[in-house]
Amino acid sequence: MRNKLGDKIRLQHMLDAIEEIEKYLINVDFAIFIENSMMRFACIKQMEIIGEASNHILAQKNLHKGGFYKKSNINYFFLSSFAAAASSCFN
Repeated sequence: MRNKLGDKIRLQHMLDAIEEIEKYLINVDFAIFIENSMMRFACIKQMEIIGEASNHILAQKNLHKGGFYKKSNINYFFLSSFAAAASSCFN
């Protein structure tokens, strides 16, 4: 069933996960975030959703085009984007 999902749905999953992370971090400073393991793991879970959705989108694109993509570069992009968003939430 996972492979039958389209890119539009996967992108929506990614946006939903980003919105969830933003909700978790409203009025939260870094010290509270670090001390609250439930909050940290909830954010990690949402990041996993983003990563899985992006991997499936890229894998499908790679299949259709016969090209090659570097998964580590894409994961770095999403991780650095999350870090930038998170740091702005903690200021």
